[in-house]
Amino acid sequence: MKIFTRPLDFPGEQSLLLGSGTNSSGIISELYTSQDGETGLVDLENSTSVYDEENSSYGQGIVQTKKLYHSDIEIEKLFLDEITKLCISTKALVDISFDDGNTWDINNLLNQDIISFSCNPDGGVYKLKLKFNLGSDYTIGGTWTTTSNLNTVRYWLAGFGTTSNALSFGGGLNIPIIELIYIPLSHTTEKWNGFSWATTGSLNTAKSALGGSGTTTLGLAYGGDTGSGGVVLVTNETEKWNGFSWATTGSLNTGRYGLSGCGSGTNHLCFGGSLTDTLSPMENVEKWSGFSWSTTSSLINRITLSSGCGTTSAALRICGAGVGTGAGGASGYKNTTECWNGSVWTTSSSLSESKCVLAATGTTTSALCVGGYYTSAFDTTEIFNGSVWTTTSSLTVAKTNPAACGSISDALCIGADVGILTDLTEIWSHRGNQLGIFCLLNEE
Repeated sequence: MKIFTRPLDFPGEQSLLLGSGTNSSGIISELYTSQDGETGLVDLENSTSVYDEENSSYGQGIVQTKKLYHSDIEIEKLFLDEITKLCISTKALVDISFDDGNTWDINNLLNQDIISFSCNPDGGVYKLKLKFNLGSDYTIGGTWTTTSNLNTVRYWLAGFGTTSNALSFGGGLNIPIIELIYIPLSHTTEKWNGFSWATTGSLNTAKSALGGSGTTTLGLAYGGDTGSGGVVLVTNETEKWNGFSWATTGSLNTGRYGLSGCGSGTNHLCFGGSLTDTLSPMENVEKWSGFSWSTTSSLINRITLSSGCGTTSAALRICGAGVGTGAGGASGYKNTTECWNGSVWTTSSSLSESKCVLAATGTTTSALCVGGYYTSAFDTTEIFNGSVWTTTSSLTVAKTNPAACGSISDALCIGADVGILTDLTEIWSHRGNQLGIFCLLNEE
């Protein structure tokens, strides 16, 4: 639910705040405009809906106001309704209190006059509070659509950036059917301008299953598999992107492939991964500070083939394959999420599905994860609001080993294995269930 301020479309009425007076018609207007409200009218302590800072919106749950009205003038009728950016099929219900939140008249409908109240004024004084119960229609979501393809078909690649300015690099150029078949690897780098991909400066070493983080003007590519002939050859190589070309820089302390990472500028994290082709997962975490990698606090779970997003002070490690994964080791697939606060990792809410080789992007309070594998490919998209994961609109096709970049509002899903390798790019557009509430008091 997005709360915003604009003039209401009622003749002779102004957009006034409940707590700051009324006009001659007894009009009350929009209630609040942001998490704290421009007038501080959201009671955060008693609201359960998690606020999405990036989209200035509330999702499923309760949003309660602070005191909106304090007067001995009787409230005989309320009219509450929405100003929505997109149609909500099931509108919110609203609870009403006239005694400062001690008792509530519950489950009142919007878009109709409310004239029957079971709650009473406090000592003859009306102290109006409202509590909006937002259902699943208010869960933040969006849709995936296909856009311009990569120039080179690839999977298990890496990428970073935004939906208007992104980079994709590395990856595998085919999938081995049996061991010892040569697996060509890619050093291709492509740059996205918001409409199409263009090939640019290549990696110095062709590799797949690598990690990457940064922006199109400054980024890192680290670790990965540089092997061929069906044999994994793990690398600890790090390459630095300056906006035009890649240059080799300080190596990881521990080479690994199937790792994940996050960060930007001169600060990056890489975590997890495998040491060998036997899927030996690791809990090792390293931090880049501009010139070199240093080992820092380990993950809680030994994990590989996971995904991650965030910064060096606030990061997520999502799903992956743990000990026991491999032939007959399906129980090793994970749905766990770990959160990094800059010094230690803690376990957070799990995804709805156990999987590995997925992609993720966003922040610790607003993240998106897509695709993945567990006996078959997933088309699933899940959104993290800082507390829980919620399943939302699916990819156009199920896929494993994609790359992703962007934010919970606007994201790219790049390349992948869809049964065959693909050059497909999908773009995520936030659905924007944005809601403004206005209120009329005693209006005829």
